[in-house]
Amino acid sequence: MEIRHDNPPSADWWQLYCAAFPPEERRSWLSHERAQNDAAFHTAGLYHQNRFVGLMTWWEWEAMLYLEHLAIVETERGKGYGHSALTALKAKGADIILEIEPVCHERQARRLAFYQSCGFKELPYPHIQLAYQQGYPDIPLLLLGYSTSGAALSASTWELFERRFAAGPMQYRDE
Repeated sequence: MEIRHDNPPSADWWQLYCAAFPPEERRSWLSHERAQNDAAFHTAGLYHQNRFVGLMTWWEWEAMLYLEHLAIVETERGKGYGHSALTALKAKGADIILEIEPVCHERQARRLAFYQSCGFKELPYPHIQLAYQQGYPDIPLLLLGYSTSGAALSASTWELFERRFAAGPMQYRDE
């Protein structure tokens, strides 16, 4: 699998982004363009044999990454592309934090099991994401973490994440 930094994102990328994430969890095109000017923000398309199979966005801050979005084209799921994308992020040698919806049904349980199979652990810290688009509710989400040491991420790492989250991704919301 190949990871290509897409700036601006392709039509396939944008279509999957809008289909995979509800409006409160994704930026408008204008807000996304503004975020792409932030050096900490990364947008990538995932490709297999030159065919678009998924997308990923993340924020990179010193020894910490925040995986904001990861989606695989529905017909391409179960082929290892998500694992490959996460392996590439882990190779950067930084702790990683990501969010998922609380587990209320089977699809969410499968998502949690997928991330756990990749070495992520549920963090016991509260987290609410402000909606990216106006008119939508804020979202209580579960945080998952991957530590390069294999240990659970500490409360101080979570606090640092929350500060960077507020100063980075949350600055690129529709106002």
